[in-house]
Formats: sequence, structure tokens, C-alpha cells
Amino acid sequence: MKSLFKVCLVLLLSVALLSCIVACGDDETTPEITTVTPTNPNPDTNPTTPSSTVADSEPVTTVTQGEATVTAPVCASHTPSTNGSYCTVCYTVLENNEKDYKNMIYFACDNETLTEAYKVAIADITGNIVNYGAGVLTSEVPCLMAGADYDTPWTRDAAINVWNGFALMNPEVSKNTLLSVLKRTGSQYQIDGQYWDAIIWSIGAYQLINVTHDMEFAAIAQNAITNSLKRFEREEYDAKDGLFRGPAVYGDGIAGYPDHYAVDAPNPGVGGFKDNPANADKIIPIGEGLPMKALSTNCCYYEAYVIQAKLNAMLGKDTTVPLQKAEAMKAAINKAFWNEEKGTYDYLAYECDYQEAIGLGFVLLFGIADERQTALVLQNTQVTENGIAIVWPCFDRYLALGGYGRHAGVIWPHGQAFWARACSQNGYRYGYEYEMFLMAEKAVRDGQFYEIYHPDTGAVYGGIQEFGPNNFGLWGSCAHQTWSATGYVSLVYYELLGAEIGEKSVTFKPYLPEGVNEATVSGFKVGNMTFDIVITRGTDTATTATFDTTVEGTVRLHLSVN
Repeated sequence: MKSLFKVCLVLLLSVALLSCIVACGDDETTPEITTVTPTNPNPDTNPTTPSSTVADSEPVTTVTQGEATVTAPVCASHTPSTNGSYCTVCYTVLENNEKDYKNMIYFACDNETLTEAYKVAIADITGNIVNYGAGVLTSEVPCLMAGADYDTPWTRDAAINVWNGFALMNPEVSKNTLLSVLKRTGSQYQIDGQYWDAIIWSIGAYQLINVTHDMEFAAIAQNAITNSLKRFEREEYDAKDGLFRGPAVYGDGIAGYPDHYAVDAPNPGVGGFKDNPANADKIIPIGEGLPMKALSTNCCYYEAYVIQAKLNAMLGKDTTVPLQKAEAMKAAINKAFWNEEKGTYDYLAYECDYQEAIGLGFVLLFGIADERQTALVLQNTQVTENGIAIVWPCFDRYLALGGYGRHAGVIWPHGQAFWARACSQNGYRYGYEYEMFLMAEKAVRDGQFYEIYHPDTGAVYGGIQEFGPNNFGLWGSCAHQTWSATGYVSLVYYELLGAEIGEKSVTFKPYLPEGVNEATVSGFKVGNMTFDIVITRGTDTATTATFDTTVEGTVRLHLSVN
């Protein structure tokens, strides 16, 4: 069977079939629904459809997909699976609990912890949608806040949340949220917010465009990314080494940086280094002045150039220059950050060889590392008992106090998620499962996703950070943190379900963690296609499927994991 499933949906519209579809719980006005059970690509070892599952009296939907014609039954009375989420005869996803899922994408599997953690994530995410008006929005509309303790979306949070699955859950609110962190002068857009990693907005925007095919928003995004890159090239780019200055993606606190940055820091923000008169000779005279160069942030610039080129191509503009800049960024990152002796990438170029969870995740997810470097990073990355720490090891000034820094040594779940995805997509499934189950267990234990956890105990823990010169204090861990919840969701959508979303297509390559034998997802919409998917272990169906998302329809799909 070819991997490209162009869904030419040939539906036998008999009265019996139509009544059967309605009996399965679908509204009478729903567009044509096709049930698809793809076969294993090797027809010699696996027949198209086992005869035991298709009775002569059952209606059959026939679908032509490339060279393969697949038949699958649709039964009027279902035989529920063990967890009640799908029918074991026709593989229809059965009705979900609207109270738990709030009309968002439904997920269930035969591991109660993973299923319950997803419900917790949905509750946290939906609870953080509030009316908000800022940026280029002209009125208050529903937007996704950074968490229950925040009254704004924050630029990096908005981008990460949309990228990590919220674009699929609620495209309209995703668009509102991304627009709320832009600024406009006349017809020109720019990305607003904390400057150093604002360019990460491009990643969330591009994911939303691929999910929605919204070309009007694509034009806005291309303009905002182009203008923002020009600004940061003027203000933060260092032509000497080809890198951008600025803190790490998550790192707005002084606790995320080596001890010399925090000496006599007048406030807890990373800008406290610049505010200290003693550091006047270390401040860069252009841009914002902070001198560090972080792995995660420079990875985002690389990916932004790649996305700029893709949007340029989408809109009929030249791609040559952004692609050249992307390649130059990749080379600069590998030259400045790769540490051959340690077999991994440094956190801060030239000054800190600690490991940064998000930076390592990005360098693998974006394809900056080559095959050899990837293998070494997977081999040499250290992980604590409660997951990968955001920066490791912790800085001495916090260890001397018997604790861990707010941005060093502790566990941030969104960092876990990026690392877990990098592991999964590079064949290290154990690393993915390890982080996923830790995240799920804590969410179920606490009834919510918190912002930060202790690396030794797994307890909710905000970490130590300066309040001023030689004034340390224990900070709180924010409640119902959105990017912690969407981080977990990303592990369901992009790794367990294996959704790879392209500009006009989606491919499903599912993977079931050890001990999980079945999973169901419904209401998963990409472009004009909506999918209800059942994944089972060891059944005689295809292990991958690709669809053209410009075609309109609803597909019921059964995939297998060997």
C-alpha cells in the first residue's frame, strides 16, 4: 500500500448504510463519513480484511486510496473495547464524555494514568481561556493565558502552546492568542514581548497555518517574522560568530545563569545583570545589551529562517536568502555549541557547558545535529529521577543553600516534553516514555499540571532565586500551567498518535508505549479532514497512513502498532 492516502471517498449511500451511520452517534447533517481500515502493505502475509469481521449482511463502505481498495464494516450495534472507547468489530470511536473533554479532541487508552492525565490537561487548558484584548486585536476575544496565575498569554508561551497542540484543539482561539502578542505600525507587523526569544512565535504560527490553511494569517505571519528578523539582526546578531545574543527560551530569571551573572543582582529578572552598575563594561552597546548566547534561542532563530523560507514559498516570494541564513545558523550553532569532549551541546556558548533541556530538544527536533551528534546527545544526556532538569547541573549558589535554582536543576514539564519528543523522533522510545509517564503521574496525583517540580522528590517546587543582592528566597510553582499541560498533549498527538502535519497533508505513524495495547482519538481535525482513529497493537492493519488535508471529509481509521 502506498503511504499517500488521497481520500477519494466512494460512499455507498443506501438507506441501510445511512441509518447505520446515524445509529453510531453521528448527526444526520454530518458530511459524508468514511470508515477506513487500511491493510498491512504486504498482502501476502495479511489479507485485506479478515473474513471473520465482515458478515454478509453488514453494510460496507469502500474507499479507493491510490492503488488499494479497502473495505471495512460499519455495525449498527457495537461491541465495546475493554475501556469502552471503540468498537472491536468496526473500530468506530464511541461517544466521548463531553463533560470531561469540553468538545475538544478526545483521547483514551488502556492505561488509566495516561488517559486521566489527558483529561487533567484538557481541564487546565480550557480553564485558561479568557476574554483578552491586546496586540493587534481590536476587541476582547477568547485567548489562551499562560496559566491560572497569569493575566496575559506571554509571547513564548503563546507560541509553545499553539505549537504543542492547541492549534489542533481550538484554531480560532490559537489565532486570537498569536495576534494578541503582535504589534503593528501601519501595514507592518512585528512580534512583541520579551525580545530574546520572541522569534519562537514563528513556530507556533507556522503550525497553526498548517492546521487551518489560513492564507490570510499566513501573510500576516510572513510579514511579522520578516520584520522581526530584520530587527533582531540589527540589534542582537553578532557577525563575528553568526549567533544571536540573549537569554534562553524559558530563562527570564537570573536563576537560569551562572554565578557571575547573579553577583549583586538588584532584582530577580535576567535583566538584573544589566541593571547592576558593576557590570557596565560587560554590557553590549547595541540592542538590549545582554551578552550571553543561549543554545535554545539560537535554535529558534535557525527554525525561524526555515519557516520564513516556507512561508515565502507559500506566498510566491523568494526563498534563497532565508535558506542561506538558516544554513549559516546551523553551521554557527554546531561550531560554537558542540562540545566534542562531552559529546553534547553546551548551554551558553563559550561560558557554560551545562546541559539545557529545551536547547537539546530543539537541536534534535530541528535537525541541527547530524546523525552522529544525535546519537551522542541521546547517550550522554543526564536525566534525574523525576525527569530531565531544565538546566543541569544546578549552579553552586543554590546548592550551597540546600536547594535548586528556579531555572536550574528543577523540572519544568514543557522542557520534559520537548526532550521527550526529541527522544521519540530519534528512535529512543524509552526516553520518551520515561518523561511522559512522569508527567502523567504528577498531573494525576495533583489534579493539575504545575509549573515546576523538585528533581529529587517530584514534589511541587518553585526553586530558589535572588530577590536582590545576597537575598535568596523560595519561589512558588504556578498552578494550572498551560505549557505544562500542552507539553503533555504534544506527547499524545505527535508521538503516541504520531501525527506529522504538513502544509497540505497529515501522516499518522502511531507508537504505543510499553504496556499500552490500544488507544483512541476522535475529533482530530487538520485542514478540511476530521479523523476518528483507533490504534491497536499487533493487528493486521497498516502502521502508517497519509492524507491530503485539502480534501473535505471525516475518516474513521484503524492503525496498528507492531
